[in-house]
Amino acid sequence: MSRITEIARILGCTGSNVCYLLRNGSIKGPRTSAGWKVTDEAIQEYFKMPTPVYPRKLWLHKGQQFGYWTVLTAKTVRTRSGNRVALYQCICGRSRSCGCRRAENQNQLKGLDKGQIIMNQIHQKGLAPKYLNKQVNKNSKTGHTGVCWREKEHKYYAYIMVDRKQISLGLHAKLDDAIAARKAAEEQYFRLRQEKVDAIK
Repeated sequence: MSRITEIARILGCTGSNVCYLLRNGSIKGPRTSAGWKVTDEAIQEYFKMPTPVYPRKLWLHKGQQFGYWTVLTAKTVRTRSGNRVALYQCICGRSRSCGCRRAENQNQLKGLDKGQIIMNQIHQKGLAPKYLNKQVNKNSKTGHTGVCWREKEHKYYAYIMVDRKQISLGLHAKLDDAIAARKAAEEQYFRLRQEKVDAIK
């Protein structure tokens, strides 16, 4: 048995994992023409590391959770194919593949399909998904959609886009007046459309 294989058995990983740890210096040991020279003290130092690195982070512990599964015992068993397996339990109480994850994925796909159908119906009516209370563009200097500062006039300009056409709502000396003009225009042009979209949703 080579030293690499022996270390791999101690750590519970593969020989390639051990070589990785040796190359990055996690396990101290010089490399010679005959192979790596690793002392037992070097392995003990690796176990004492405050922040274990790969592959120690892959070790199993009782109670450890991976998505739906909880580790029942840290002891692993080697199968005929040479792989190591451990005893897990699903959140539903079964110890074998119960289909919980598959069922959730199917529900997600159903939700996506339903959302796509709704979007298609909205677009067929010539509507947009949302008209009121839209998220403000992060580049907006006023913090309000449809309101900007006109440096030339030193006033706030309010506008609204309807069917890809910009409708001017005038220049305003005060920001509050420009915002009020914009909100009034939203009620005038968008309220009915938003109600149609809400009805489809």
